[in-house]
Amino acid sequence: MRYGAPKYSLIVDQLTRQIEDGTYAAGTSLPTESQLMRAYSVSRHTVRSALQVLRTRGLITSRQGSGSIVAETVPAAPFVERMSSMEEFVLITRNSRRKVLGWSNIEVDAVLSQELGLQTGRHLIELRLLRQLKTAEEQTIAYVTCFMDALFQPVITSLEDQDLPVATLLEQRFGAGTGIVRQEVRAAALDADAARHLSQKPGDPALVIERHYAADSGTPAHLVTRSVCRADMVRVESVYRAAAAAAPPE
Repeated sequence: MRYGAPKYSLIVDQLTRQIEDGTYAAGTSLPTESQLMRAYSVSRHTVRSALQVLRTRGLITSRQGSGSIVAETVPAAPFVERMSSMEEFVLITRNSRRKVLGWSNIEVDAVLSQELGLQTGRHLIELRLLRQLKTAEEQTIAYVTCFMDALFQPVITSLEDQDLPVATLLEQRFGAGTGIVRQEVRAAALDADAARHLSQKPGDPALVIERHYAADSGTPAHLVTRSVCRADMVRVESVYRAAAAAAPPE
């Protein structure tokens, strides 16, 4: 199953940007449900789903007779991934640990091939694990599925003891270097399986982060990871830098 982006997520993204840029300042009211319905041409149910996500993230509060009010302070997510280079992929795992749930040998069928862009008939390992915060509560923030070549199976036994990303462990142990990572981030609604592992309800909002690791742009991915994250606990930040200008000719 490929996760789609529900309509409410578009409203969440737009209102979040407007709260962050000051369009809706702290203490002011958001448009009413009816106004949002007209503005986005959606149902009341969709609007309420979007507002619930904003409340869960601590961006707004509800007051009787006043509607939705922008919170005085915007809380930071407990787990934030910030990255601007390949080296920073090594750093993002330090605040969390892995818990392996299990793995199985699979053959890529037509459905999985379409979802992940992998060659049909390829033999892979499907690994399932949890990403948990390094706190006393060990709160689970992501339900992760990894797809990797079957020859990498020996690395599974060391995953819970290592803080390094799976891709780094594969390079160290098997020489499977990563020169490029393609990342896709999308909004989703939790299915029953992911909701159970994340202590949420089916249909609750989630953030799906899918990454394809390859040696270069012309090489098939040797590792694909799909992390289904709690929307209220994970935020992804990317940093873009302009290329350095060429020195003028002398």
